[in-house]
Amino acid sequence: MLTEGAVVINGARRRSDYELYDQDSRAIGAAVRLPQDPTAGCRARYEFRDPGGRSLFGVQLRVGGADLIVESDGTLLARLERSWDGRPASDSNWVVRQIQRTGLAPRWVVADGEVIGRLTFPRQKPRWKLESPRRIVEDHSGSESAVVTSFELGGAATFVVDVRETAERRLRVIALVTGVVWDWREGRGP
Repeated sequence: MLTEGAVVINGARRRSDYELYDQDSRAIGAAVRLPQDPTAGCRARYEFRDPGGRSLFGVQLRVGGADLIVESDGTLLARLERSWDGRPASDSNWVVRQIQRTGLAPRWVVADGEVIGRLTFPRQKPRWKLESPRRIVEDHSGSESAVVTSFELGGAATFVVDVRETAERRLRVIALVTGVVWDWREGRGP
């Protein structure tokens, strides 16, 4: 799934698992919702698995803090920190956190204590109202690494992830988890 140029993520709006398909509609994995851990401070946890059920990486959707992207062994791969005014928002800045609670606002991708990229809106406004919403994954220099597009198909959450060949592994992972994070942060569904 990390080598694919295009991935389709399909799920039932925050209710269960998400299926992942390649551009030829072949199943290439799943994002499996894990049981809640009351001590973890998470709204939800998902584990991304290959078709054989082997864990590849996971995402922890945190309450009030940065969402965490973890390797299969639980080590931290990256954090999605809320961004406001072009700067990472610290967890001690309550006002900034409250303003950003509305959906999937731009986020910094932080790994090993450094900003390695950004999850943001497209630079150009949509040309027409019916254009599907998008989020862009940029590398540290601001170059586009992936585009994630959201669709509503039959009441299901569907996201198309178009990853550039040159995107490094951590940004590929961020692009794949964006659909799940977006679905939860936009507050759609029950």
